[in-house]
Amino acid sequence: MANNETNKAVYRIFLVLTHHVSFANEAILPILQTHDIDFEKSALGRQLFFDKRLSKNNEISCASCHHLQLNGADKLALSKGVAGQQATLKTPTVYNAVFNIRQTWSGARKDLYDQVDAPINHPKEHATSWPEVISSSIKMQH
Repeated sequence: MANNETNKAVYRIFLVLTHHVSFANEAILPILQTHDIDFEKSALGRQLFFDKRLSKNNEISCASCHHLQLNGADKLALSKGVAGQQATLKTPTVYNAVFNIRQTWSGARKDLYDQVDAPINHPKEHATSWPEVISSSIKMQH
């Protein structure tokens, strides 16, 4: 009986090890337990995430659709952007988005650097552009 239990235990270990190795190049991988955090970048990211100046007419921020107190997404089926315009897709969560192999539901964006421009420029989301954001921010300071 003990030999049978030992064989089962060895078989389970074998499955875990071969499963991990055989899928090492797959999209779903374990999240690392430690990460280098740049606290200044993190603070700037938080500030920008809640900044309504990143939208046309200063109406919405990223936090308007990505509710951190819920699940990093929106409870609405389709979020509302500038002037109440309805988005075309459900807002995805921002939780752990840095670990996604692609961004957006369709995977159209390769990483967060590529993703950040999409909602800013989208006519139904933030409906603006980086030059407009910078220009209006400069005007507000003077």
